[in-house]
Amino acid sequence: MGTRGWFVYKWQGKYYVYFNRLDSSPSGLGRNIIITIPSEPEQYQAWLQRMRSRYSTIAKQFERVFTISMDEFGAVPGHKDPHPEEDNLERLEQLPGYLTPERDGMVEWIYIVDLDRELFGIQNVCYYHLSKVTTDFEDTMEDAQRYWLGYLGRNEIHESIATNDIHLTPLTDDPTPVFLQMQPTTIYPKQESSLNRMPTFVACKRVYRLFLSKYEKHIRQAQDSHTESDFLFRELVFAIMCFTSCSPEWVRLIAAANIKYEGDGRNNWRYGAVLDHSADRRPKEFMTRFLQGYHLEGLESGSAPTSTSYWFSGALVYLKRDITSRERFRDAIVSAVAKGKADGRTHFSAIVVSLKHFILLKFSDGNVQHTKRLNLGACPEVMRERALMFYHEIEEQPNKRAKEFVAEEEEKKKNTNESREPTRNSSELETTADNNGLQHDSGDASLPSSNETTHGPPDDSDWADNSNAAAFGILAHFFDATEKQELKPSTIYNEGVLPNEVYQNILRYVDLETNIACRKVSRSFREWALETFVMDNGLKLVYRPRKEPECFHDNIGFIGPFNPVFYKKLLRSRNGDIPYGIEDRLSVSFTDMGEHEQASTIEGLMP
Repeated sequence: MGTRGWFVYKWQGKYYVYFNRLDSSPSGLGRNIIITIPSEPEQYQAWLQRMRSRYSTIAKQFERVFTISMDEFGAVPGHKDPHPEEDNLERLEQLPGYLTPERDGMVEWIYIVDLDRELFGIQNVCYYHLSKVTTDFEDTMEDAQRYWLGYLGRNEIHESIATNDIHLTPLTDDPTPVFLQMQPTTIYPKQESSLNRMPTFVACKRVYRLFLSKYEKHIRQAQDSHTESDFLFRELVFAIMCFTSCSPEWVRLIAAANIKYEGDGRNNWRYGAVLDHSADRRPKEFMTRFLQGYHLEGLESGSAPTSTSYWFSGALVYLKRDITSRERFRDAIVSAVAKGKADGRTHFSAIVVSLKHFILLKFSDGNVQHTKRLNLGACPEVMRERALMFYHEIEEQPNKRAKEFVAEEEEKKKNTNESREPTRNSSELETTADNNGLQHDSGDASLPSSNETTHGPPDDSDWADNSNAAAFGILAHFFDATEKQELKPSTIYNEGVLPNEVYQNILRYVDLETNIACRKVSRSFREWALETFVMDNGLKLVYRPRKEPECFHDNIGFIGPFNPVFYKKLLRSRNGDIPYGIEDRLSVSFTDMGEHEQASTIEGLMP
């Protein structure tokens, strides 16, 4: 009877979490939630509209918590609670957020009423149609779990059982005729060059790895149960684009001493302001923790564009959640080209991207060159069995190793021929390329086979490369190539009145704004500017011939390589021996696409 739980309502992508102290079992809290949901169709629709209206009102009330004015920031750094107790209008367990709540040591049961997709979820591992779930759902929970895992088929379960996966929408038209009209040619991406040794590449790649480790659950959630237009999906893709651009225009590392934090202490801050370097230390730019939803007055939450396609670093970014078959692969390319042409472009590069895959393409004179579908590597495959914390067989045999249980279930799956993830072929990517970051293949695109399938093994190697390619390097070279397209080519002659060596030396000492501007002058200036990654407070990462890039401080000199870790982890792992002190830790900021000064940031780092 003393079991604790959360009951959650989800509306417009946000979760509203309430705490239940007693009897949170399926026969207790679970049943009480279902009792409130009418079973008669007309009454159910009326209830659904009432609930959606209620949480729309609650969301508007919470907007005063998430909406920030720059006037709130004073000249001197300080702290304040952005949501005092009286602002927690619904007495929620936590402020509304975008991440699916999960069990911890204090909570044993979680029930989610999803008003967006009309689902009832239990423990994030079994789901029911909200309009069909009954009070005796506990009797079918094992089947619901097995269906979610893929061990049971639709005809083997009760009609009320569902899954939280986004289902594919059938294509309205066959994209093949339009695709073949563009005379498609397969090309291979560049992933190795001198760029890999540049400080900006090294810094962004290492911070990107930390980003993936911190937001792995968010990425998997967005790919499995969100569409391209959803806030979580858009923000995660945009962050990945920023990192792989390897540009200080999109990714900045800011010293903690130059940020005024607002929230429950510096380690739990929610939003803040970047301070200028004047004597008054005035706030000049708003920033919020990544995916927290705080924003300036009159602006939307987040840093990403609100549309599912946009121009970024000289290329079209086109969000496409599903690239899971040859037809959808071709449809994605056709759709991206159509978008570029609709924007008035006749020659352009584009990336079609989900959180699992991506395609690079170049459109020119009516023809398209494209890569195969490549793995992004941001959303690693994780067996869903690991999420089962209360599976009946494990409860009955608590000493049984989880991997043994998984092995048995896999064997059952093989025996019933209901494999959820088919085996895929893998192929090697070429590492040489032309100046556009892409290499031609001798073969043109082939006509579709007569047996189109969702994943296509074993005959999918003509359009999908499922090897673990170096996605970061490929995307970094792609954006580097698109940025160079508009720049004057390098020559053997001097770039100005001074020898090139003088300009190269000068660029090692310029500030961040000048470094960014010089990257857009010419290809030579861009290459010289790439040799220095300007961070903050005199800290830089500089190129060292035949060596790893090294951190350099204006007042100290060279101080070692750039190996970032999360600040909290460093505090736990070191006995106060912090190289640069608490005030010198860095925050990673993603610049907003708009004209306003608003950015998102992840936790503080220590180099």
